[in-house]
Amino acid sequence: MSGGGEGLIVVGAQSGEVVALDESTGKELWRQRLSSEVLAPPKVGGGSAIVRTADGRLTALSATNGNILWNYQRAVPLLSLRGVSAPVIEGQSVLAGYDNGKLVALSLTDGKVIWDRSVAIPSGRTELERLVDIDADPVVHNGIVYVVAFQGNLAAMDVDTGQTLWDREMSSTSGIAVDPTNAVYVSDNQSYLWAIADGTGDSLWRQTLLLRRSISAPAIVGDYVVVGDFEGYLHWVSRSDGRFVARQRIDKNAIRSQPVVRDGVLYVMTTGGKLTAIRIP
Repeated sequence: MSGGGEGLIVVGAQSGEVVALDESTGKELWRQRLSSEVLAPPKVGGGSAIVRTADGRLTALSATNGNILWNYQRAVPLLSLRGVSAPVIEGQSVLAGYDNGKLVALSLTDGKVIWDRSVAIPSGRTELERLVDIDADPVVHNGIVYVVAFQGNLAAMDVDTGQTLWDREMSSTSGIAVDPTNAVYVSDNQSYLWAIADGTGDSLWRQTLLLRRSISAPAIVGDYVVVGDFEGYLHWVSRSDGRFVARQRIDKNAIRSQPVVRDGVLYVMTTGGKLTAIRIP
């Protein structure tokens, strides 16, 4: 897993090793061994590299030399989904979702807890029924953090206080995309694609024809929402009403990661390692 910022590319491995490379030259700057495997891309900001490991630990490393600045750890439930959400740096705060359905805001400076809120509360008789992992990356926009849990809720919370502005029942491990004008798009665990009204949590539309296609997190591309699936197809859906507009096959391998839009280009990576760039008209 890799992430970058402030002139660095930071790579985490299953061995727990974290390596920082110079963004311009690729030269190794430092490396650090952590307590467990790294399952989410590290984030860099405020002079720190924030790394989430599988044992429930969040570690801040110095962006300069890789020294450990602080640690924060939550207990991992006896049974959880494989994978973790990536941390988010917002101003002087770090936001992290955990396998117990909690979203935590920590001080970027010293790792102290600013607030701690439940997005989902475990319920049911069996460990499977009680799974409420936050494996989809939180998204921050205009002072609001949007987060979704498995077998839990989609929620919008105030970044500074953690106050819940609205929530609704939803289950997703893929992820979300936020339209800054009016909607939140969600790929749920049945591979339904949703448009949810920001501000109320009401459903605007639901596209159900991708059922069981293991769709990726959505990306917003102009007037469309784009998702990939397990057969390497990209599906283009109208943001206004959820109807299909186009479909194209990128590869025979699955598209698991969220497509990325930069400077008028859509980038798509498949599990076979193929990277495709599509110019947006």
